[in-house]
Amino acid sequence: MLCDRDMRGANYIEDFFEDLRYGLRMLARNPAFTTIAAITLALGIGATTAIFSVVDAVLLHPQPYQNPSQLVAIRETSPQGEQSGVSVGDFANWEEQTQSFQGMAAYEPWEFHTLTGGGQPDEVWASPVSVNLFHLAGNQCGAGTYFSFERDPSGRFEW
Repeated sequence: MLCDRDMRGANYIEDFFEDLRYGLRMLARNPAFTTIAAITLALGIGATTAIFSVVDAVLLHPQPYQNPSQLVAIRETSPQGEQSGVSVGDFANWEEQTQSFQGMAAYEPWEFHTLTGGGQPDEVWASPVSVNLFHLAGNQCGAGTYFSFERDPSGRFEW
């Protein structure tokens, strides 16, 4: 036998709000169950997010470096908290005076939007880098050759 609700037809929005009000009334009648259910959902969502973050970082998108835990980034920050680029002279001084690092390398990210192949321009990243960047990061050269000190005796940048 059909009840009134089934015979009304497709009044889905009104039915949804009736069900929502009914559910909230039932949750308000039993606050202990509501609290336990909310805590269980929060812990489940938090644990799932944490596990996915680890799986994503380690298995799906591993860092392309041999020892990523040994890499650090050094930036200049103003007293107002604004980060700025480091001059070549400052980098050279840091590199000469450092005793805490195995080596130092520099790069400056540049973004271009000019690569086209008949459609929309693609975003392309390029960077001037110091000669030893790939060696310090432990990257393997996929094709061609690494930068060399013979091409840039100062060892600073391949501009």
